[in-house]
Amino acid sequence: MKKTVIVLFTVVICSCASSPERSESTFKEKIALFQEAEQYYQQGLLAQAESRYRAMLKTNPNMYEAWLRLGNINVRTGQLEAATLAFEKCIAIAPERLKGWNNLALTHVIQATEVAREGLSVTDPNDPDDAKLQRLLERLIAINKI
Repeated sequence: MKKTVIVLFTVVICSCASSPERSESTFKEKIALFQEAEQYYQQGLLAQAESRYRAMLKTNPNMYEAWLRLGNINVRTGQLEAATLAFEKCIAIAPERLKGWNNLALTHVIQATEVAREGLSVTDPNDPDDAKLQRLLERLIAINKI
């Protein structure tokens, strides 16, 4: 609830229009778009949610929650570079907020896990360093389960 209030406050602050009627209409449209995006996100309809979050960012490119959700969607769909960029945008917007940092770190852990797996798949298992990479992979997998 607190997060929703913060997001709605951000939408209100960033809603700029020339007339009060237009401002109220724009505000209601932004609220509806955010609620729709959140509903799709919660239902796991990621493509629909992504399109709504991107639409929101067209009028409010510094909306932390939209970038955070896009990053999460990108992680879920295996687009790790895009996720990294989205989380870095979160950090640029609000460096004091923990979620952006946390999600960026976890995205890097996922990337490191993929690198370790790839390395083990192409290197000689008799190499003395194979066991080191295997142990690293096991630790990365354990971190991924957090």
